[in-house]
Amino acid sequence: MVDRYVIVSTDHTDKAIIDGPILWDGVQPVQLPIGQELMQEPVALGSGYLYPTPAPAVLNAGALRGRAITALSANIAYLAIAAPTNAQVSAQVKLLTRECSALIRLTLSLLDSTDGT
Repeated sequence: MVDRYVIVSTDHTDKAIIDGPILWDGVQPVQLPIGQELMQEPVALGSGYLYPTPAPAVLNAGALRGRAITALSANIAYLAIAAPTNAQVSAQVKLLTRECSALIRLTLSLLDSTDGT
């Protein structure tokens, strides 16, 4: 049987999960650096171990990708309008400018912020 494991420090006062989860059958040898050990993920989490907080750039990239999914639906809905009003056109241009800014940030990996998106 394969279970989910995480890599933790052998110093059990350090409750940060170093890496994982990884799938391990409990049989095959795993080479870990000195000071690290495998622990079943549910045991680690139940013992107070925590995954590290993702870097802001990772969180921002995820937020921008999530917005992109929403943007596709909104753009499809806009394109289905046979004769958009001036207000709808104006709103769409503003929205598209924000979406383009988000895509530029993603493309150039300028993920320190989501401003203008």
